[in-house]
Formats: sequence, C-alpha cells, structure tokens
Amino acid sequence: MANAAVGLFKIILGAVFIILGLLGILKWWPQLLDIIKGSVGIIVGLIGLLLVMLSFSDLRD
Repeated sequence: MANAAVGLFKIILGAVFIILGLLGILKWWPQLLDIIKGSVGIIVGLIGLLLVMLSFSDLRD
C-alpha cells in the first residue's frame, strides 16, 4: 500500500513539473530562443575542440 502511494505521488509530482515546465517555456519563449542562439557558437567550438583532440590521440596511437 505504501509503495503504491509513493508511486502515485511521483507520477503526480512529475505531471506537475511537466505542466510548470511547459508554462515556463511558453512564457519565456523569446528569452529561450536567445539562449539557444547564443549557445550555438560555444557548442560548435567545443565540438571542434573535441574533434581536434580525438584526431591528435589517433595520430599518437
């Protein structure tokens, strides 16, 4: 009985967080797009750095 109550609580809490997350995304959509646009350059740079590091480790082997 207690395990079922804990499982039901987790499902309800998860649904509440999903709803709050969706409301947050809808409310702050323009700011979210600015963050995504700003992160693209950093992500591309980190991927390039990773590729260079991997290629150097392949050359050493």
